[in-house]
Amino acid sequence: MSELLTHLDELIVEVAALESALQAEFEAIKAQDLDQLDAIQKTKEQLLHTLSDGRFERTATLVQQHVDDLPAGLPEKWQQLKESTQASQTHLKRNELVIQRKLAVLREALQAIYQTNAPQSQQLYNRTGKLTGQSGRS
Repeated sequence: MSELLTHLDELIVEVAALESALQAEFEAIKAQDLDQLDAIQKTKEQLLHTLSDGRFERTATLVQQHVDDLPAGLPEKWQQLKESTQASQTHLKRNELVIQRKLAVLREALQAIYQTNAPQSQQLYNRTGKLTGQSGRS
């Protein structure tokens, strides 16, 4: 049972670190600080890798197996871990949506620039030195 408490405490600390990294990522995205965002990405990837090692699933299995004889405080810690994990998932989705929106805006801006420049690149001069391809001018 002490193993279960140890796993829970470790997971709570790691999920809290992930929440902190996700909040810092959000702030870096808002500020468009790419250097900060790159540094946070490395930390976030390490935390996600660490959390994906199966301990969460093993801990959930242990909690379910011993649901009738859980030590004092364990149900509260388990609930705290579940809530923190859900909050992290929400923050991860939020950050993903913000990045997707920013990319969409950039794509639209690039497309507008390309479309604005495209007709100019198709303009040609005729023998008299006047531009062709424009309405009213040939």
